[in-house]
Amino acid sequence: MADDALLSQLCSICNISPFKYKCPGCSAHTCSLPCYKRHQQWAQCSGKRDPTKFVKKSLLETPAGIDHDFNFLISVERGLQRAEKVENATTGSVSGLQRGANRRNVSNQQLTAAGVTIVRAPQGLSRQKQNTTHRGKSGHIIWTTEWIKDGNSHTFTECSEVETIQRLDPFRSSRKRKRAAADHVSKSDEMQTEARLQSEEHPNEEPPLPPAAQPGGQHTTDGSVIPQPQSIQVAHSDDASPLMHGTTPESLSSKHTFFLLMPRTSSTRKVLIPLDSQATLTDSLRGKTVLEFPTIYVFPESTAPPHETFMMEEAYLQQERDDHTELENALKTVDPETLRKLAAEQGATDENAGGEIDDKAILDVLKRDLGAKAKDL
Repeated sequence: MADDALLSQLCSICNISPFKYKCPGCSAHTCSLPCYKRHQQWAQCSGKRDPTKFVKKSLLETPAGIDHDFNFLISVERGLQRAEKVENATTGSVSGLQRGANRRNVSNQQLTAAGVTIVRAPQGLSRQKQNTTHRGKSGHIIWTTEWIKDGNSHTFTECSEVETIQRLDPFRSSRKRKRAAADHVSKSDEMQTEARLQSEEHPNEEPPLPPAAQPGGQHTTDGSVIPQPQSIQVAHSDDASPLMHGTTPESLSSKHTFFLLMPRTSSTRKVLIPLDSQATLTDSLRGKTVLEFPTIYVFPESTAPPHETFMMEEAYLQQERDDHTELENALKTVDPETLRKLAAEQGATDENAGGEIDDKAILDVLKRDLGAKAKDL
């Protein structure tokens, strides 16, 4: 039977048996696993399909072509997941932070008490992955916060809810604080040098008496000295006031204005909510809605947000009220038959709307309808 078969129907390796398999990489015909392994050695073939290889449109619009593309996308996604797991296992930082955040998740009751409404992003999106908001050891909420300066540079920080916006500002200048620290170090070096020179000039001189033995201490009947109360030294801590870290109110002045981004608005421009730089993060977020975590825009005091890109909350709410009033007035004069047609059109174009009618779509249709009637008149 093998003698009657054409050469093109035989195995390309042994040329004896009819082929049963086709190599995904180069389409070579083989009859068995040994022949396929021999083919890979001879041709240095990986046996994997090249996803960048040109495919005719007639072959692409087939179940096999769709499966090839689908499998390619799945392989890319799995490769990214494996790379992320390897990176987390190597550093241990991201996974450790995530485990710690999971152990101290912020409860819905705590968010309700803070007066913040959280809009959750779909699982797996970058916004959801970046959110590491958790409860601190003291029970306060540690917010993941996105800071955007001048609409360009982005940075993410973890901010305590009890800190002020001005102190949390990652873009504020700290040059004066650094200069004060440098002056303190130089003065300490001068004092140490002066003490060393005095000890070299007077090697036999007795060291100075401790503060307890210096004049001003109280002596008891047995000759002992009762030291005077010393000034209390306050240790620096993360919760301490900024003035305890060698800074001054002048050095803390960030000279920035802050705005909270309002998510999911109907405006084509980004809606910003002005924030008080002296208010805490809790007070700034109370009664607000954020997408996973707050996004704060930072602009210099002398520069207002560009009008073509941003609009303030007050102007946006006024625009919404005007549109609603215009819609109500238009609904009073419209024919009920037009409303039924509009509802049918809206249901056909948006099946997932759950029966709700878009106010702006209604208003646009009413304007066209009323405009057509005005032309007829």
